Amino acid sequence: MRFLFLLLSVVLVVWLVRGLLRSMSSDERSASPPKTISSKDLGVLVVCAHCEVHLPRDEAVFDGDLAFCDETHLAAHRQRQTSDH
Repeated sequence: MRFLFLLLSVVLVVWLVRGLLRSMSSDERSASPPKTISSKDLGVLVVCAHCEVHLPRDEAVFDGDLAFCDETHLAAHRQRQTSDH
């Protein structure tokens, strides 16, 4: 009787371990590869003429061909231009 109980215990442990290993390997197969960022995802970047930070073109403030982070950098640039003249 003890032998039968031991045999059933070993079979149960082996069955549980195999199920666990199978589920781990299927999780690895279903996991998607890490996402890489392409230039297409970033869009067009411009450089702020005041602080030289790169930012998306659609978030920039423009004065002619010059791009700025925000209105404060645009105002600082204009003020610097008037004080230089």
